[in-house]
Amino acid sequence: MENDRDFFEEEYSPTGGKKPKAGKWIMLAACFIVACAIAAAYFKYRPDVLKAAPKDIVTAAEPDTMPDGAAAAPEATKAPQEDMEPEPTMDVNAEPGEGEYVATAIMLDGKCVGVLASREAAEEVLDEAVRFFELKIQLPGALDSTIKNELELAEAGADKLKDADAPTQLTYEEMLALLTGEKTPLKVESVLKEKQTSIVKREVKTEKDDTLIKGTRLVASYGSDGESRTVTTTRFINGEQKGKSESETFEISQKADTIIREGTKKLDAYAEPGKREGEKGPDAGELKFIRPTKSGEISENFGQLKGVMHLGLDFSAKEGDEVYAAEAGTVTTVMERGGYGLVIEIDHGSGFLTRYAHLSQAMVSIGDTVAKGDTIALAGSSGNCKKPALHFELRQAGFAYNPRYYLK
Repeated sequence: MENDRDFFEEEYSPTGGKKPKAGKWIMLAACFIVACAIAAAYFKYRPDVLKAAPKDIVTAAEPDTMPDGAAAAPEATKAPQEDMEPEPTMDVNAEPGEGEYVATAIMLDGKCVGVLASREAAEEVLDEAVRFFELKIQLPGALDSTIKNELELAEAGADKLKDADAPTQLTYEEMLALLTGEKTPLKVESVLKEKQTSIVKREVKTEKDDTLIKGTRLVASYGSDGESRTVTTTRFINGEQKGKSESETFEISQKADTIIREGTKKLDAYAEPGKREGEKGPDAGELKFIRPTKSGEISENFGQLKGVMHLGLDFSAKEGDEVYAAEAGTVTTVMERGGYGLVIEIDHGSGFLTRYAHLSQAMVSIGDTVAKGDTIALAGSSGNCKKPALHFELRQAGFAYNPRYYLK
């Protein structure tokens, strides 16, 4: 069919020659327009292509197209100038500010030992020399080093160097070898401080007390250990120890000794060992104290008991036995109190107070007024009591007396 023929098939013209069809020209024009559009878009979004440096364009040119016949250097041998680091140069006669690096002389005790390319290099080589000598000190502690020479970093072109010294240019490695060698002009002092903390043990001291019965020992102050710190200082010159180490001790916290009061008071002549021990207290006047329980006998007396001072009487009892007020008064304490267990205290006036301990239940409250013989509690085994019992104390002005002297 005619439509199936090649689009660009030629036909004869009326004059007998061949001419392209009109469709072929249209297609060529469309391709040209598309190519122009692509090129315009490329240069629009890649402006760097248009901004290429002339030197780059020249480098890309063929040798025979270079201006004046000059051949372009191979691209691989050319490095961008901005990536190059300037080589440090040293001019011993350079004036300050003429270059990025100013040659610097290291002067020790007024004498020039050498010149380096820059002040930065001079400072760094001195620091490295100090570290070299510090590493020779293999001891624990805090190390602090200083250069003891009169040190000055002077510009190599300074007048003081022109007349007095002939500056010698050295590399960094040569200067470091000079400063750390056996004949180094450098003098580095290192001070090593080692701290040690130790415990100062407290001592146990005994004091005689004539208010306590002989054989009684009371810990008046438990005390505490102290703490001290010893600082040992050692000095080194260029890594070698000079002289002996010096030590100084400081007290951080002071020790407090344990104080034990030891009784020296003899028993009264009227005392009965095991019954009427201890000092007889002041007269109770009209107060007449009765036994705090009707059942049970005295199982433990006032006085020494298993190495400690027993400050009352213990009555054997059964769990739940009634406990009575030994005298009329006001209840001042109802509480759990350590080894006493449940405790009740009654104030009877004139400084007299009675204490009832190891109770199982209180029958009164703080502030209650009780009469002699009133039930105030039930016996038990609270606190450090292993079996039911009643602990009874009688005190006057806070001092415990043997209740046997007062019970009727």
